[in-house]
Amino acid sequence: NINSIPTLKPAIEVAKLMNDKELLDNQHAVSEYLLHALTSNPRVHLYGVPRGTEAKIPLFSFSVDGAHHEDLALILDKMGIAVRSGQMCAEPIMDRFGVTGMLRASLAPYNTMEEAEYFIKSLDKAIAMLV
Repeated sequence: NINSIPTLKPAIEVAKLMNDKELLDNQHAVSEYLLHALTSNPRVHLYGVPRGTEAKIPLFSFSVDGAHHEDLALILDKMGIAVRSGQMCAEPIMDRFGVTGMLRASLAPYNTMEEAEYFIKSLDKAIAMLV
C-alpha cells in the first residue's frame, strides 16, 4: 500500500510512546485528576467505570445538569477544546436510560496536567454561562 508509506514512521513513533513508562504514568496522573475533578462537580454525571483509573481507559463520557451537550461542546470549541458531543453511536441504550446526549473527552499519553486543568476551568466557565 504505497499511500501508507509516509505515515509509517509517525505510526512507529506513536507506538513507541505507548510503551514509555513516564508518559503512561503521566497519563494515569492526568486521568486521576480529571476523574476527581469531574466527580467533584455535583452537576456532572460521569458514565462508565465509576471509580479508579486502573480499570478505566482515559476517556470520560459525561453530561451536565441544566446544560445541553451541544451548547457545551460549542463553547468549549471556542476555548480551543475539542470534545465529542451527541449519542456516541449508542442511541438505543441512551434512550433506554433517558440520556439525550453527552460529551466525551479523551486523553492521549502526551496530554499534560496543565491541559487537564485548563479543560476543567473551561468546562466550569461554560457551565456557568449556561446554567
